[in-house]
This record gives sequence, C-alpha cells and structure tokens, in this order.
Amino acid sequence: MQYPVLPWILADYTSTTLGALNEERLTFFKDRYAEMSGRKFLYGTHYSAPGYVLYYLVRTAPEYLLCLQNGRFDHPNRLFHSVSRTWDNVLTDHADVKELIPEFYQPPGDFLLNFQGLNLGIRSDGDRVNDVILPPWAKNAREFTSKCLESLECEYVSERLHNWIDLIFGYKQQGTEAMKANNLFHYLTYESSAAVDHQFLDPAMKAAIELQIKEFGQTPKQLFKEPHPKRRTNSDPKPPEPKIETERELSRELSSTASIGSFSEDWVFVQTDEAPPLEDISKGIASTCSGLKLRKMQKIHKDIISCVRLSHDCKSVYTVSHDKLLKVHGVNDVSMIGSFSISSLPLSSMTVLPSTRTVAVGSWDNNVYLYSIEYASIIDSCYAHDSSVTCVCYKNGRLVTGSWDSTVKVWDFPYDKNSSGKPPPPNMIAELDHDNEVTSLDINNDVTLVASGVSDGYLAVWDIEHEAKEFEFKAHDNDVLSVTFSPDGSSVCTTGADGFIKLFSVKERSESIAVKREEAYCCVVWLQSQLLAGGMNGSLSLLDSNTLNIISTIKNHTDAITSIDVSLNDNIVVTGGKDKCLGKVTNCFHFFSSDTILSSCLYLCTTEIHEYVIFSLLPW
Repeated sequence: MQYPVLPWILADYTSTTLGALNEERLTFFKDRYAEMSGRKFLYGTHYSAPGYVLYYLVRTAPEYLLCLQNGRFDHPNRLFHSVSRTWDNVLTDHADVKELIPEFYQPPGDFLLNFQGLNLGIRSDGDRVNDVILPPWAKNAREFTSKCLESLECEYVSERLHNWIDLIFGYKQQGTEAMKANNLFHYLTYESSAAVDHQFLDPAMKAAIELQIKEFGQTPKQLFKEPHPKRRTNSDPKPPEPKIETERELSRELSSTASIGSFSEDWVFVQTDEAPPLEDISKGIASTCSGLKLRKMQKIHKDIISCVRLSHDCKSVYTVSHDKLLKVHGVNDVSMIGSFSISSLPLSSMTVLPSTRTVAVGSWDNNVYLYSIEYASIIDSCYAHDSSVTCVCYKNGRLVTGSWDSTVKVWDFPYDKNSSGKPPPPNMIAELDHDNEVTSLDINNDVTLVASGVSDGYLAVWDIEHEAKEFEFKAHDNDVLSVTFSPDGSSVCTTGADGFIKLFSVKERSESIAVKREEAYCCVVWLQSQLLAGGMNGSLSLLDSNTLNIISTIKNHTDAITSIDVSLNDNIVVTGGKDKCLGKVTNCFHFFSSDTILSSCLYLCTTEIHEYVIFSLLPW
C-alpha cells in the first residue's frame, strides 16, 4: 500500500521533475550518473516514502513516526517546521526530492497544527517546533490549504498537470522516456524490481532489499503507457453541437430498431412540447415523452460491471468490474471522479461502509479490500476465503462475505466513520458451510439472519449467533442469481437462472409466491413495498411484491443488468450491466399503489471524457 502523492504547485510548475528544479542541480545528477558503474540512476532517494509522509503528518499521527523512529521523535532540525524551509531544502539539497501529500490541498489543514501539544523539541537556531510556520500570504492553516487547493484547480495548472501525471504514473515514469525526461530513479524503487522473491534467493539479501524499499520509497504502479490527455479547460474549443432532428424523424429511427435500447451511432437532440397520451405512457414508448434527449451510448468499463453502489450522500456512484477497476462518478454532473486499480484479478462485489468515501471490495484473488476513495488507497486487506470472493454485504457493524469455497463468513467490523487512522481488522465470528459455491447473500437489518444463495439452487437462511440454519429450500433448478431480505426482514426474495422469481416467508419458513418469467432476473432490490428487478435482456422491471406482477418495464441496457442499487430518500436508482454501461434512474418513486402507471422517458448522455449512461423516468 502506498500513500497518495501530489505535486508542488505554487512556487514552480515548469520543471520536468523535482530532481531538476534548477539547472545546477540537474547538472550535478547528470555528472554523477555519467560516473556510475553498474545499474545507473539519477536520483538515489525518492519523492514518496513512509518517512516523508510521516514527516508531514507528525502532528496528526505521531504514533506512526515514533514507531518508525524506534520510540522517539526525529531531531528537531529534521522535523517539519516551516513550509518555506521545506521548499528551500527541496530546491537545494541533492538528497531531497520529496513531493507533497493530499493534506496540503484539503482544508482546514489540521496536520499543520500541533493541537496535541506534542513536545517536538527546540531547533539549533532556538526556534521551538510547534505549529508549522506558514508563508506570509496565509493567515492560518485553512487559508493556506484553501489557496493550495485553488491553485491546484486553476486553469494554468489544469493545462499542465498531465505532464506531471506522465512522470509519476505515465509513460515517462521509467525506461528510455524517463531518461529523456531526467526522471530516472534507483532501479529498486520500481514495481518490477519489487518482486525480489524471484531475483534473490538469499534470505538476507531479500530482507535487505525489502527494507530498502520500505525505508526509501517505491515508485507508484505505472498506469499509462501513452501520454495522458490534457484536462479540458475553458480555453479549449467546445465539442461540436449535436445535430437537431424532428420528433417524427426520431420516432421513425426508433421504430426501425429491435428495442428501445438499440440506437444509432449519431448524436441526436429532440424537443417536444406535447405531453404523451396516457396509453403511450403505459406502453413505455420513449418517442412521445416530453423533453426526450438522446445521445450516443458509451461504456465506462472494459468488462462486465459486477457491482454498482451509491454513496450514502447520493453524490457519487461507485462501480467495480471484471476489468479489475473501481470507478467513481458524480451523480449530478455526470463526471468521472476517479478510476482505481485494486487487484490483479477481477473485482466481484462491493459494499459502502458508514463513511461515504470508504468501500469494501471483494475480489477473485480471495481478498476483501477496504478502500478509501478520498485518499485513493487501500486502507487494509483481508485474505477472507480459500477461493474467489463472490459477494460482500455490510450492515450495522457486520461484514458478510461469500465465496466459491462454499462458505459464508460473518465478521465483526464496527467501522467508525469518525475515526482517523487505520481501523481494526475484521474479526470473524461465524463461518457457514455450504455444499456448493455461494453466489449471492444478504443480511437482515437486525443483523441476526443471513440469507445465502448457492450454485446448486438452494436458499439457506442462517442464525448468525448460533451458526445454524433456520431453514433451507431447493429454490431453483440451478444458480441462485440474487437473494435479498425485505426491509422488515419478514420475506426473502430470490431469483434464479431457471427464470423463477420467488418470495419466502421467514416466519412461516415456507415459499409464498413463485412466478416464472421468459427472461431470468439477474438481480433484485426492494423499493419500499415493491421490487425492482434487472433482467437478462437488459430490462428494468417494477414488480408488485404481493403478487410479483409487473407494474412497469423499461429497456435500459443492451445486455443483462448485473447489479442495482437504490436510494429511497433521493429517488435514485443506479444499474450496472453486462454491456459495461452504467444506468441511472431519477424522479421515479412516487408510487402510491400497485396500479401506478410509470412513463419511460429515456435520457442517454455522455461527454468526450466522462463516459456515462443515464435513464431518467418521470412520473405523470
């Protein structure tokens, strides 16, 4: 795990790398490089290392620095005392090429304040090390970090930030391009050299190499092999406007397609002032909806979206995929916020922890990862199962995981969203054995029962405290695709590859309703007293939970819907699909009875940079 790194902004932004902040320094490094024998490098120290991170965070995380320094603080002369002195040292000291950490761009900047009253000692010049001395233009830590953030987001930096990304994460990070850019570090700092097991057979040598990597830092994983695109700014030309077509033309185009979800590659924009007739609404005909907008569909992942989740504040939507990436999008402005590589194998599942910026992610590498969206880093990982993790769920201090190793595990994990630092690891309190691979699971709101679906078609409901089955049914002929408790915990809904959707009564321990569909539902969630089901053919259906009859259906993916998440308070539904697209439904949950009619007005939107698919359903 590596701590995030960010660039110096305010004093200089034209250098190719920190080691070359001035020509005199660069000349020194080049001369030393020419005199080297063996594996050459320009910079022997690194820009990001545990010592550098804790140098900045000594006031907020003193316990980690004490651990690194064998129980004592570093000499006062070497502690983080002044921003200007640190910058001067980076400019002049040949051994100091450190970059910054995210806290410099996150108001209020508490890491600059000695709020714990630590005795950090007195420097040789007589100054006591207390709060960090700020530049004259900053009255306090909040103003300093606010101005740093403002500078990071300014247009000047936006026009140049891709150059820094090329150096740290991109094609100029290593090899010939790194040498051309004067960006070559010691070979052991690169990820390819970190796998010392295959290079050094001697245990003492391996330990020495690993210690050097730990103490002196490691270059981040290379993410890009081509030049990173420049961030779009106000000075850039705007993309071409979509062409205008009449409603009649769009209707003719839609009618020639096999389904509503199949569109041409042209960009179109349609406006109509007429409200759709009721009979058209009930049929879900998009071509007559008021204000229909349609643009070319784009994909946000390179492989199947395995799970989609809304953040608790409904400002972000998180997706994980078999392409091994976790991606974050804004809900309102349809922008991609980040893309993060967590594992070398596909990501199968995800759950959002009480902190709106932290998720637990299950992977085919048998691990569950605790990932901080805010810091873009893995906080912790747990080797949870002996085979691939297929599903994860978190409610009220309990983390539940399922796997192809035929087990469900329940972990005590009272995650405190207000706590700073690394949380305690999950503690397994129950292991529930099955005869076949676990494909889906859910936990009731009282965190007393776990429902699990298995590849042989069985549904099991377990008592967590006693690690015993409450009841078990042969619910489906083959794979159970989804399992979910009703909000009050009285019912369990299952869907299977055999096309059946079923309801089971927890109290009666019996099957309540069973309905077979022509297309199987891959996933289902409760929506107040109703159900939303995602189908194999890409349709999203609203079902009456008393009868499982279909109230309304829209076609919002071109392939199977693999995951659904719902926000009842904000009337938002997000869907992920086998077509690698992300769907969002808004303003659609004003249902008062099972015979409510829902219109299906589709709005597909994408930009050149942020790839997203939105479906907006408006009640009439």
